[in-house]
Amino acid sequence: MEIGKWRPNTVQQKDVYWKSHVQKQWGNVPMADITRQKYQDWIDDLVKKNYAYSTIKSINSIVQLVMNRAEVNDVITKNRLRSITIEGAKHAKPAVLEPAHYEKFVETAKKVLNEYWMTMVYLLSLGARREEVLGLQYSSFKFFKQNDEEFCEITYRVGRNRVETQGGGLKNDSSYRTNYVNGDLVQMIKYSIQYSKNICTRTHRVLTDNGFLFLNEDTGMPVYIQYPNQIFKRVEAACGIHVYPHLLRHYFATMARSLNLSPTDVMHWLGHSSIGMTNSYTRPTQQGSLKVINGMEDVLFNGHKKNDEKPWYDWG
Repeated sequence: MEIGKWRPNTVQQKDVYWKSHVQKQWGNVPMADITRQKYQDWIDDLVKKNYAYSTIKSINSIVQLVMNRAEVNDVITKNRLRSITIEGAKHAKPAVLEPAHYEKFVETAKKVLNEYWMTMVYLLSLGARREEVLGLQYSSFKFFKQNDEEFCEITYRVGRNRVETQGGGLKNDSSYRTNYVNGDLVQMIKYSIQYSKNICTRTHRVLTDNGFLFLNEDTGMPVYIQYPNQIFKRVEAACGIHVYPHLLRHYFATMARSLNLSPTDVMHWLGHSSIGMTNSYTRPTQQGSLKVINGMEDVLFNGHKKNDEKPWYDWG
């Protein structure tokens, strides 16, 4: 943590897996006594208990981290647990948001939420992480005009999570970035900044340029970390469509790639460290599938009609 390799939030997550799973089983066992077969049996037992693949992978990563470090520091001669297999565990089904459902969710949100909280929804729809949106400060925004059109520069440099509730660093170096928006969102951001400052005044909070944008309207304190999820649940209750903040990040990546936007530009916009990471965020959609078949229809089928006027499905 001191050299910046791990964030406090990362340490807390690893501590949870260590205390909940690893320590109970292996905490008092000398590392040299942990055989590959014993460890594999334990992993297989987690599969039998219906732990998700992602959970078992996270648990295993803690053990591998300890064993690899022990090997490097000559505590053990070799990490005998390297390349252990996780077979049979269920992979979580990726959540998919169709464009029509996104549009209905947003239209419902406009009716359910005031403009201040609607601004939060739109900022999340830009693909920013929840902790990044909650970390936005008044100084994160700069407004300028270009060719008589007004733009807003949004700089992500602070994150708020369960551990660093008052703000800390972002996920990685690539996360520190600047995005630009125009159109109606510029006015919504301006409105929300003033709305937020009015909350500070009403609740007798000190106004500074580093004040957070999204505040509890009753106390003037920064909203708690799960608050965006609660906002989304209110909208879900009204329209029946399940959407959560991080799903909008996946949706942004999916639609951006579907529109053939530059992979590098999308990568930088989202704050990813590689194009591969951006690609892993994309999800299959019905619209995307129809776009593929519409694009391939002439290649696959219609070429035959030049020789036979009957449609291909009537051939016999």
